[in-house]
Amino acid sequence: MIPFNYHHLYYFYTVARLGSVTRAAQELRIGQPALSTQVRSFERFLDTPLLEREGRSLRLTDAGQYVYAYAKDIFDLGREFKDGFSDLGHRGGRPAMQIGLSQTVSKSFADTLLHFLLKEAPDLRLTVREAGTAALVDQMRAHALDLVLSDEPGPADPSGAVETRLVGEVPVVLCARTDKAHAYRNIPGDLDGAPFILPIDSRTGRAVREFFIAKEVRPRIVAEVEDIELVRRLVLAGAGLAPLDLYTALRAPSGSKLTILGERSLLGLSERTYVLTMRRKRQHPLIPRILERFRIKAPGPGKRTVD
Repeated sequence: MIPFNYHHLYYFYTVARLGSVTRAAQELRIGQPALSTQVRSFERFLDTPLLEREGRSLRLTDAGQYVYAYAKDIFDLGREFKDGFSDLGHRGGRPAMQIGLSQTVSKSFADTLLHFLLKEAPDLRLTVREAGTAALVDQMRAHALDLVLSDEPGPADPSGAVETRLVGEVPVVLCARTDKAHAYRNIPGDLDGAPFILPIDSRTGRAVREFFIAKEVRPRIVAEVEDIELVRRLVLAGAGLAPLDLYTALRAPSGSKLTILGERSLLGLSERTYVLTMRRKRQHPLIPRILERFRIKAPGPGKRTVD
């Protein structure tokens, strides 16, 4: 026999999570007086106060913190069950997977992951969302995503629930459109005053600026762009030079003319790619295969021009 009404537990959990009866009532779509009554009824059942007023906000009592910890585990597990049941296609549909892509991760890396998944499970129905890594991890915690592909490790997590796996490390090379490459034979001297497209808000962009300072080079910054694919397209359009990971540089569309300038180790940089997952009671069935087999490998020595 269930010892209490789980609706009461969920009402308390929502109020405690949001720290406000008003916000909880809005999320639950019930009246604020009715919600307050339900929470007080739950406190009477337990014969102890769980929440207390502190100024304009609510604070959990010691007993409230104890109950909240169990409630969180219960409802997190419930969301995991619902998400996993849907992923497996038990409702008569196809198996599903929700992927998060960091806004600054190379689209070439993302494309490789999606092809890997569709090869592993041809009937798979994919949902792909883009955002910053922190926002994507929050969605993964809420069971809206199964994994995140990112160019940075997952955030510090004392609980160990967020797990990070390095799946690729690819050198960053300096690229130009082939018909313009002859103007940059003397590296780094010829880079002074040269038009540059830089990735914005990224480790590579910051490191390239440090490279300019160390080499006493003053380039002309044409654009700062978040999307690496757009950086590549601007290079191919002849707008300027740019640092690109070798994987992206050598996967330019057929017919493109792109040349790697100087030595591949010129910049001394590499792009790292990570798969972030959540520790679950029952993991998505494709996750172990991704962690074991999916890798983004740097192309070996060879062509310097894509044509």
